[in-house]
Amino acid sequence: MINAQSPDVVLIGGDLIDSSVQPLHSERMDEELSALNAPLGVYMVPGNHEYISGIDDCIGFLAKTPIVLLRDSVVTLECGLQIAGRDDRANLLRKGAGELLVSTDKSMPVFLLDHQPYGLAENDALGIDVQFSGHTHGGQLWPGNLLVRRMYEQATGCLRLCFLGSFFVGSSFPYRHFIGHGCACLAWEMRIRPACYCKWAAF
Repeated sequence: MINAQSPDVVLIGGDLIDSSVQPLHSERMDEELSALNAPLGVYMVPGNHEYISGIDDCIGFLAKTPIVLLRDSVVTLECGLQIAGRDDRANLLRKGAGELLVSTDKSMPVFLLDHQPYGLAENDALGIDVQFSGHTHGGQLWPGNLLVRRMYEQATGCLRLCFLGSFFVGSSFPYRHFIGHGCACLAWEMRIRPACYCKWAAF
């Protein structure tokens, strides 16, 4: 499904691994992940479930795939796009967003990957153009969705913050924040239709 979209780059916002890496080894999931085709690369940040699963074990598994794990690091693609990946909040020693972004060029687009969607306004003030997060699952099902709306500035979907500054070069595209939707941690099998967000940006 991902390759069918012919992506230039694939970004994974954490929680790719849940509880244990053992099923991934036994099912040879490294081969499936290695089949991802994106000319500019596949990049990922850890989520809290990578820490629950054992971060060192997860790092070892991901090393068998083309996925580049960003832990408080920045990568610049050949097109000029900068991807800043924060380690998860489970790491109490992770860098602050401002410290992480010191090395970025604010005249070029900066995408932030941060698994848990906290501090959106503060990140906007730092000059980030787009932030991708996950973690909340949109509250999964009622009444969980009501709870996460009180916990986060944006529990799911796309949030547009129209503050001055933090614009794409040559455009008036303001800072946007995207949070994935999903369903997990349930004791019974379910089929839901997750929300998908498709946005285009030129720079």
